[in-house]
Amino acid sequence: TLLLKRSQAEGRILLTMDRELARRGQDHAILVEERDVMDQVRGLARMGLIVPEIRLTRCSLCNSPLRHARADEVRRASYAPGDLPGRKYFWCPQCRKLYWQGTHGKDLENRMKELVLQD
Repeated sequence: TLLLKRSQAEGRILLTMDRELARRGQDHAILVEERDVMDQVRGLARMGLIVPEIRLTRCSLCNSPLRHARADEVRRASYAPGDLPGRKYFWCPQCRKLYWQGTHGKDLENRMKELVLQD
């Protein structure tokens, strides 16, 4: 299928809840059986496939790669919390959306690490 071909071409592993797709993908696909997202994170971390941390590398709207934002892009984004020292901003050139790691992302990352370490 298209998803398998694309994931292979990009050097990725396809995560799927579709048993048949996972079977056809062989080593290039993984069946995700957990319904809860935190259980999914825990399972993938146990397999050594992920490190439970938040990385701002892809746009949540279009999945395009993000790049570091320029100062003028941060200034123009009225929703940004301001150019605080040490804060990193990322930009989606496709959607023209600004991203940054705020308290919500840090809280989520801590929650993921706690869940993985519970075992």
